[in-house]
Amino acid sequence: MQPLRVSPTRTSDELAAHLRQRIRSGEIPVGSRLPSQRDLAAHLEISRQSVQEALAVLEFEGYVETRRGAQGGSFVREPETSEEFWVARLQASIVDLDEVLDYRLAIERQVVILAAERRCDSDVERMREAIDAIPIGEADPVRRRQRFRQADSAFHMGLAQAAGNVRLLRAVRETRAELFILTDRIPYVETLEATRAEHLAICAAVGDRDGEAAAEALAIHIDETREDVHAIVEGRWPR
Repeated sequence: MQPLRVSPTRTSDELAAHLRQRIRSGEIPVGSRLPSQRDLAAHLEISRQSVQEALAVLEFEGYVETRRGAQGGSFVREPETSEEFWVARLQASIVDLDEVLDYRLAIERQVVILAAERRCDSDVERMREAIDAIPIGEADPVRRRQRFRQADSAFHMGLAQAAGNVRLLRAVRETRAELFILTDRIPYVETLEATRAEHLAICAAVGDRDGEAAAEALAIHIDETREDVHAIVEGRWPR
């Protein structure tokens, strides 16, 4: 798990919101063990009571579970809701989702342009590692979904980091959190190959420092995501 990198003045509500966002975006994958309450409190320079309150909220919401014993702690959990529930939620939220995708396109288009200009070799290597981590061939649907979410997040957050703008990084994280909470149970298996190809095209353009090509590849990627979501809502899946 990447460092939390949050302000030392966080309250319990702010910490809960930050962790919730990291979980939703896929940056903290399902099954991850969060740092201990003592370590979180020391790292963030807040009281253990604030940490306890934040974790209690997340546990009540179903984002984490507490396990006892020597190997215990707070672990990120898989949402216990059916695929039908998520499809119904998508159907009720399709207008909001389209707005999120519009916003994501606007933000990430600028991200890839800056990434192509500012990236270093290690940025490109991290993006390639994220592409290689896409779980093509994984048979278990739950594990596939978890691994995909983590790999997809690593790729897009890697682009945002390469852009070298903290505000854009924050915007990418916030937008991905909104998107994943609405699409978490989409059956990703049919799109893994397409996603990998689209990520490769973006990565290649960034590697070549071609911002225009990177922006075009990113637009294709977002449009494919939009079409997949609409196909599910309209009963055309797999398309």
